[in-house]
Amino acid sequence: MTRMAEPTPHLVHIFSGTWDIPSESPFCLKLLTWMKIADVPFETVTLRGPAKSKSGKAPYIAREDGTILEDSSLIIETLTREHDVTLDSDRTPVQRATMVMAQRMLESHLYFVVLLHRWRDHWPAVRAAYFEGNIPAPVLWAVGPSIRRATLKQAQGQGLGKMPWERAVAEAVADLKSLSVVLGEDDYFFGSPGMMDAIAYGSLENIHGEPLDGPLKDALHSHPNLMGWLDRMRTRYWS
Repeated sequence: MTRMAEPTPHLVHIFSGTWDIPSESPFCLKLLTWMKIADVPFETVTLRGPAKSKSGKAPYIAREDGTILEDSSLIIETLTREHDVTLDSDRTPVQRATMVMAQRMLESHLYFVVLLHRWRDHWPAVRAAYFEGNIPAPVLWAVGPSIRRATLKQAQGQGLGKMPWERAVAEAVADLKSLSVVLGEDDYFFGSPGMMDAIAYGSLENIHGEPLDGPLKDALHSHPNLMGWLDRMRTRYWS
């Protein structure tokens, strides 16, 4: 009897430093978690230099034909088609709409509050985790400040970087409360693991797992249902 060949794992290029998180990028962690939930085989390649994607960002997948597939959401859409993934096929229209709104909240709003928290208020820890050991010390000390300025400029352009910190935190706290309400008493979002869980895990595990105290972690810990959900996700997919 001839055995079916195992599918070739996708090579997923990610950012990963020294913190106790699979990736300090919520977008990388979202993709990896989704691939675990969807049972799509992959291997990770930790970037130790500039990303080879057109955007200069990660995650991205190096394809067998030499092309690069980038942007976490586009990658998920593509792999869903290629692997006939049906994780969210039974979601209601309201659940699908909620998923879209939650993704925008987490990736276009909460993300920038976390960015400010890290790159503005905890730069030494970020520099050590993200760059030390990957970039020679003299080069890092020369280019590090410019990398930091360019990153913080993103938050300025989005608007949160110009907002009083207390107000930005209040909005992030409201984001987490809204997510807690959506989860409710379910073990997973909408009752079973899917895209919503991958999106939320990428963002919330980055808050929970970073070795940086602050109001975001305090707010997350104030929601027992989110903390229980994080434990379930971590045990089921990342133990």
